[in-house]
Amino acid sequence: MTAPGDPRAAGPSTRRIKRRVAAPTHEFFAATAPGLEPLCRQELAAPPLSAVDAAVVAGGVTFSGRLADLYRANLHLRTANRILMRIAAFPAENFRELRRQMAKVDWDLFLPRQAKVQVRVHTRHCRLYHSDAVARRAEAHLQQTLGTPPAESAPVASVFVRGTNDRFVVSVDSSGELLHRRGVKTHPAAAPLRETLAAAILMWAGCDPAEPLLDPMCGSGTFALEAASMGLRIPPGWHRRFAFEEWPAFRRRQWQHLRKEAEQGFADPETVRIFAGDRDPAALFSLRGCLRSLGLSRSVALFAGDFFDLRPQRMAAGPGLVVLNPPYGRRLKAAAGRADADALFSHLARAYCGWKASVVLPTEQIGRIPFPHKKRRLVHGGLKLIVVTGRIPPGR
Repeated sequence: MTAPGDPRAAGPSTRRIKRRVAAPTHEFFAATAPGLEPLCRQELAAPPLSAVDAAVVAGGVTFSGRLADLYRANLHLRTANRILMRIAAFPAENFRELRRQMAKVDWDLFLPRQAKVQVRVHTRHCRLYHSDAVARRAEAHLQQTLGTPPAESAPVASVFVRGTNDRFVVSVDSSGELLHRRGVKTHPAAAPLRETLAAAILMWAGCDPAEPLLDPMCGSGTFALEAASMGLRIPPGWHRRFAFEEWPAFRRRQWQHLRKEAEQGFADPETVRIFAGDRDPAALFSLRGCLRSLGLSRSVALFAGDFFDLRPQRMAAGPGLVVLNPPYGRRLKAAAGRADADALFSHLARAYCGWKASVVLPTEQIGRIPFPHKKRRLVHGGLKLIVVTGRIPPGR
């Protein structure tokens, strides 16, 4: 820790940063939505991340590595909400001991000077059970240590404190904004599906870039945009910034090298065949502008129309994957939701013979499903959802 008047107050030395932060192996935690932990672990174990010790725990996946591995994880993980770096662990039964232990941490090695500090606390079976009181004391200490933010534009530094049975683990957030914010959608949408959940649904459904993908209720285009980036091998974090870019240990040249390494793996846009449609012309207009700005117009074809009037064989050569996230509040209203869901599944069974299908619906609206399938539970915006995935048998 640096004190006022300490010659290190302007910032830590390069040698200290290398010895304490850049060179060592650290423990990381990728937080996920409930149910997505196994998918996140699969992502971590596969190239280009190739984590050998990724393990599913409550709320996410732990893995270890150096800072470059943390950069890669933020850039490439599709199903994680945020990635934390563990920096301290200690016992504390009272506020005096908590403050003493927090003061042992060399915060200036991990967080930018004069940042706006946010501390998030969760305790379970701890004498220090009042999480707000713990957060207030920790924020006051960190703000005194790092210095007062000079302006509203100062970087935000988020610290997570988790206490269980009087033992606390302290982590710093490397992501900043939640990772579902890909930095690609600038157009508004009513209750859009989060990109992390869309990626998980596509993975569960067996999305294959070599096959056509059809999203006939596209809305803001979350499925189409996510599938396009997956097919083109564009990392989900390609278009955004991260909190670690403000850290004292951040090495821009290393980060640029990792991005160049990822860019060399981009696929030809002509190899991806995605069709996205909607009944709302305004939604299609906004999505068209977004695709154009991202250079994805050659990969995603848009069409106007109603799902129940659509015949997939007229636009897509051969069976592929059809994904549906219906507007629950409008077409599938609570009073008639079961009947509308039954009509939706019946139309899929008739018109999409041989296709893989994935449908997202509120729990209470799931009715009879006339093809082999699996059900998975998700929670989105407080709404309990069921994801139905399966393959519709070929027509006779």
